Amino acid sequence: AHKLVRADLRYINLRRADLSRADLSGANLKGANLSGADLRYASLYEANLNRADLSGAHLHGADLRGANLNRADLSGAHLNRANLHRANLSEADLSGANLSEANLSGAKYNANTQWPAGFDPVAAGAVLVEDDD
Repeated sequence: AHKLVRADLRYINLRRADLSRADLSGANLKGANLSGADLRYASLYEANLNRADLSGAHLHGADLRGANLNRADLSGAHLNRANLHRANLSEADLSGANLSEANLSGAKYNANTQWPAGFDPVAAGAVLVEDDD
């Protein structure tokens, strides 16, 4: 598997790339295009995914603990069984995403975070934060 720990991958185009089981922990993927990418079981622990395009990405079982997903596009993403513990989901778009069995304990979100229809973030353990700006 690819080992890209703490790699600087800002604004890279990895659309539809096969990154399953890749180790991207701590990587800087700010603004990266990961739409439709295969990130199943990948480690994105504490990765910076600020403004990244993860629309339709396959993140089944991915480790997103502590990841910065501020303003990320996760619309239609497959996040089943993903670990989003303490991830930052402020301003993120999760509309149409599959969050079945995902761990959202301690994940932060704000009033502008978009959730899938009928999804209850509070019941999932996510924490609403006030905007600090």
